[in-house]
Amino acid sequence: MEKLKALVYLPLKPEKAKQLNLPIKLPVRVEDITLIVEKDHIPLEVILRGLETQIKVGKDADYYKSYLVYFLYEKVKSLMKEQKYKEAVEYIEKAGKYEKDYRYHFYKGLVYKKLGNDSLAEVELKIASGLLENFSLSYFELGKLYLENKEYEDAENMFKRAIASNPEFSLPYIKLGDLYIETSRFEEAIQMYKKALEIDKGLPDVYNRLGVVMNILQRFNEAEKYFKKAIEIFPKYRDALLNLSYTLTRMGKLYEAFKILKDLEKNFPDDPVILNELGILMRELGLFEESIEKLSKALEINKDDQNVKLNLARSLMFVDRKRAIQLLKDITGEHENYAASLIEYMERRTLLDYLKDDIKELVYNIKNKEDFLELLEEYEGEIPKEILNRVKKLQEGIVPAYDTSIDTITFLDLLSLYVLAAEDYVEMEKRVVLFCSSIYGSSKMLSAAKVILRSIQDAMERERTKENFDPESFLDIVIPEIQEIDWHFALDLSKTLEKPPIYNPKTATELAQALVNPPRYEEASENLRFFLDIVGHQ
Repeated sequence: MEKLKALVYLPLKPEKAKQLNLPIKLPVRVEDITLIVEKDHIPLEVILRGLETQIKVGKDADYYKSYLVYFLYEKVKSLMKEQKYKEAVEYIEKAGKYEKDYRYHFYKGLVYKKLGNDSLAEVELKIASGLLENFSLSYFELGKLYLENKEYEDAENMFKRAIASNPEFSLPYIKLGDLYIETSRFEEAIQMYKKALEIDKGLPDVYNRLGVVMNILQRFNEAEKYFKKAIEIFPKYRDALLNLSYTLTRMGKLYEAFKILKDLEKNFPDDPVILNELGILMRELGLFEESIEKLSKALEINKDDQNVKLNLARSLMFVDRKRAIQLLKDITGEHENYAASLIEYMERRTLLDYLKDDIKELVYNIKNKEDFLELLEEYEGEIPKEILNRVKKLQEGIVPAYDTSIDTITFLDLLSLYVLAAEDYVEMEKRVVLFCSSIYGSSKMLSAAKVILRSIQDAMERERTKENFDPESFLDIVIPEIQEIDWHFALDLSKTLEKPPIYNPKTATELAQALVNPPRYEEASENLRFFLDIVGHQ
């Protein structure tokens, strides 16, 4: 016969007992009293041992049984948090010996789900829902189960039942929003997330989700607002910060995105996703060596990631072409054809045969200049103050790493000649990136310069193939590249063919549009004719 342990009864104030869901007189084994004193609270194990002993004594067993069952399920929750699912099952069965109510089936369903047995999980959760009317938690868990298995109609039904059962329960709104994203019902997703925030405004995950939807819908200004709200609540929220950097890049705020990624790297130094995104942006800003360092580290962490390998090769292209080609030849899968096209691109030499003699002479004169700062010293036109400030910093050896909204044709003629003076396509691209990042600090200027660059390269290819300029095919190639650094510029560019030609462009944006949809040569202004000549539209 088992020897019963001696019990003492710990008196609790009624309000305290109610708060902790404990009996006013809590049975505690004598040997456990010291544990309460030492820990300055009542450990769960002490509560369970005392209640179990009390029931074995037999005195007031029915009264104490409900408390014991409650705390057995508290132990189940604790074990599940620790991922000790087999032990959790043992405590569920202990509780079931006293009463197999809705909780017994609900927690068995949760454990079965964690153990990967979805069929049994579904059965148990359905039993739980049947035993307790309007059991919103069970409907919610069933909805999650169906959603994970892509059973969207059943999942939607369960989330809606959970909401109907408890309209103040925020989680079903959130998961219903997730379901709507998966099924491309984005406006409905937005409404669900906003409903969740009406219940609780302090949910950073929901603000992040809203930002993601806005990114998908290319409503980047709204996305920025939601990501920043998530970060305001949780300043080190990795996903929201990473998503915000993506948004800012698409909005053309390259240096602001760069700062966020640099700060993220400090907090997550071995995160390959952050390293990859930082490496890509560094390349766009002309920081080629630093880009290679970050992307190399990302590839060390994920050696089989073909996307990172491709990005590293793209950066190496400007510094170490032999290594770049080796990497590109090693790329397999969906990026294999693009890798092969990059190898061909690196072999392309600058072709000047199509240029007029006076422009050729300008190009040959520039070939002797060491860098673009030398070119700027000879520039005779009026220089906008914002550009002049950046040039002065460069002359002092300071890289002006901040965003601007500069949109002007100033220096684009020099940049075009400087690009033409390069030996090959890769050097042309390198010059565009370095010039724009240093002189302008504007995504609009970088975008416009890339349009000029690709127009020049297109003209060289047409000289080789003797084909005519095809603006629609040209836009199909250029717009995806521009979208990466300034979505609004790319959007305006995509509408270029719907607009009348601009004869005398004053901004880089207008110039880029005029090069895609050129006016008749004889109608073009003198300023525009120069660019039409160098991109082969004469």
